[in-house]
Amino acid sequence: MSEYSICKFEHYSYLSLFSFIGRSIKSLQKIERGNININVSDNNHRYYNGLTNLPKVLRQFLLIDGKEIGEVDMSACQVFILSSILNLDFCNEESTSRYHIKNIYPELLTAFENLDMVNFSRCSENNNYILGEYFNDTNKVEIEKFSNFDFVNMDFYTKLAEDIIEKKTKNLPATEKKKYKNKINRDAVKKNIMNILFNYNYMHRESSEINVGFDDIYPQVNSFITLFHRLYSARDFALLLQRCEAFIVVENVTSNILLNHPSIPIFT
Repeated sequence: MSEYSICKFEHYSYLSLFSFIGRSIKSLQKIERGNININVSDNNHRYYNGLTNLPKVLRQFLLIDGKEIGEVDMSACQVFILSSILNLDFCNEESTSRYHIKNIYPELLTAFENLDMVNFSRCSENNNYILGEYFNDTNKVEIEKFSNFDFVNMDFYTKLAEDIIEKKTKNLPATEKKKYKNKINRDAVKKNIMNILFNYNYMHRESSEINVGFDDIYPQVNSFITLFHRLYSARDFALLLQRCEAFIVVENVTSNILLNHPSIPIFT
């Protein structure tokens, strides 16, 4: 077994491991028969199939026409997706872009409209409407700091960890700074990002140093997320990001690849 396999399964009971092996054999037999079982979720609009649903430990052995396959993953995907819609255009009625909430999640757009009169963020000084919430000009600038992050040339998780450490240890001695560097790093931020985005429990959010650090670096984005959970729901927030991801992958990424390389088989 590969190093990945050993690490992943070393704490499993034999019963769980044998069950995994049995399910895996059944899945592989379906693939050998050509039964890939492609379907699309009505909720998150993602495509599912027997190939991409295989465990990572097995996908590395797949061959198509005798050739090895490759995998592409979006770095900091959910954060990148949020940055792509946290702007004035995504909900703008005059926008002609297909990457728009009316095409991706019209039910949520209806919820925005129905709750507009009781929206907590609606007041005279907040004249910037961004994704179901209102912001003043100062807060809008802070939102844009997040939306304009350079995902192409920088790693979001690494940069956030560095910014949190810098802010928390600014006036601390070197020994204390080292303690923070051991606790707050890229892996820790990556593991905690789902908690930042989708945990609607205020106490849980405040109990995490990384959550608090995110609030220090991007206070308006954190406020947006927590208010969105209150006005609408964490489930709607998750579905919105998943649908946006599906739109980008299917409408933009795969279509462009197939346009330029029509013979390449693609599964998502």
